[in-house]
Amino acid sequence: MDNTNSQGAPAPQAPAPKPKTSNSRFLAIIAAIIVIGGGFTAWLALNPSISTDNASVDRDRVTISSKIMAHIVKIFVKEGDEVSKGALLVQLDTSDLEAQKTQAAANVVIAQESAQIAQFNFTRAKADFERAKDQYRHQIISTQAFEHAQTAFDNAQIDATLALKRITVAEGQLAYVNSLLDSATMTAPFDAVVAKKWLHSGDLLQPGQPVLTVFNSQYAWVTANLEETKIGKIKVGDPVEIHIDAYPNQVWHGRVEEIGDSTGNQFSLIPVNNAAGNFTKVTQRIPIKIAIIESTDLTNTKVKPLYPGMSAFVDIKP
Repeated sequence: MDNTNSQGAPAPQAPAPKPKTSNSRFLAIIAAIIVIGGGFTAWLALNPSISTDNASVDRDRVTISSKIMAHIVKIFVKEGDEVSKGALLVQLDTSDLEAQKTQAAANVVIAQESAQIAQFNFTRAKADFERAKDQYRHQIISTQAFEHAQTAFDNAQIDATLALKRITVAEGQLAYVNSLLDSATMTAPFDAVVAKKWLHSGDLLQPGQPVLTVFNSQYAWVTANLEETKIGKIKVGDPVEIHIDAYPNQVWHGRVEEIGDSTGNQFSLIPVNNAAGNFTKVTQRIPIKIAIIESTDLTNTKVKPLYPGMSAFVDIKP
């Protein structure tokens, strides 16, 4: 047999092992995730934040009412109207008050004239008394006549003093009626938006009964109710990121302006009484006022409007 080919041909070599690229890539991804996660955890530990979604937009609110009972002549605004400070909102019927004012003004005049008469009588009684003293000293008149002159002088002095007091009373009554007349014309206390209209033209308004509710249109803030366990970590001036649920793609910026002095439970209609023995500990919440740095003017059409009561999420950076 010819063994040349079998002995001369090189022996076949085994295939080289493939590099373990897939395993290496997987381990690299895992290592990157661990590094990133560790770095994020360390960042959170060094830069802690406090957040809550128990927050909402607030504005100053005023209820427009009157201290008199009268019919509403006209309400000049409707819900949603924007009004400037001092703008006329409601006019009440003043016919009864005008009659009272006329009477009060007449009483002032009567009191002033009565005071002039009392002063004249006092001056005359004083002169009579001075003359009576001189005559009594020279024994020209009797003791009875002298005492009569003295009594007349004392009474005239009292009448003059009371007459001046009556002027003060009459002028005070006139001022009171004028104040009632002023309250019959209701104006906006600040630049505002009419949020609610409670009555209508022609209705009979009772003292203290609300006619309108208005909100400040210039300035808004966020009230966040924060757990009492977190309150010690924040302070006035801390920066805040604010997210409004109605505008998910926009972020507002603010700062902690006030930290409440008591929990919201203290102002509930029926405060919890723990003296009965059925105590259940519940984490209380303390209101935080957050000022918004960006414009919150409702009349500015270039910014998104922030209406009172809108839900918000806040992230406080202590």
